This record gives sequence, C-alpha cells and structure tokens, in this order.
Amino acid sequence: GGLHLYVYNDSTTVDAQIKCNKATYHQSTKIWELRNDVEAVNTKEDVINTELLFWDSEKKTVYSDQFIKITTANEIITGHGFESDERLENYKIMNISGILQVDENALKSSEDQEEGQN
Repeated sequence: GGLHLYVYNDSTTVDAQIKCNKATYHQSTKIWELRNDVEAVNTKEDVINTELLFWDSEKKTVYSDQFIKITTANEIITGHGFESDERLENYKIMNISGILQVDENALKSSEDQEEGQN
C-alpha cells in the first residue's frame, strides 16, 4: 500500500496524485513531508519519482533537494533538486544530470526485431 494524496483544482477534479510509503504533516509550517518511493503524477501523466518530496499546502508548492526522475511522454529527465506548483505542471529540476529521449516507435521496432529472431 502506502499513502495516496490528491491535489484537487475544485471539489471533483484531481490535478495531481502523490503516492508514498511515509507522510508527516508539520502543522506549524503546513508542510507535508513525503518519503520512501514517492511517485507523483500530473494530468499530463508525467511521472515524478524521488525519495523525499515536500508539499507546502499554504504556498501551494512542491519541492525536493534529492535525486529526482521525471518520465514524460517523450523523455526521461534525471537530476537533483526540484520545485513545482502543487499541480505538478510548471516544474523545474535544479541540477539536471541526464535527459533521455524516448521514441515510442523506436522501442516498438526493436521489440518487433527481437521477436522475429527467436
């Protein structure tokens, strides 16, 4: 299991969901501390993976100073340090360590070739 957090833009529409194994709410700062296998997904289905993510419910921001991996429809970006709005739509990675272009057609064609060789 783990925990699921949902960010709504109104009472019914989910803008982002975040899964993690441990969550701590710091009442004095109104900040959620999310740890262990954190996975956040936005409406574009970009997937953000990290071990530590902070969600500031008052400032409506999400951030981390840890290693982060973002998988989009056409690339995988890795780096350290991350900040975003709570909808996970306008995000930036502070220190990018790698960008891997993902071409779905190339993946499909290489799978087809492997099957043909058996």
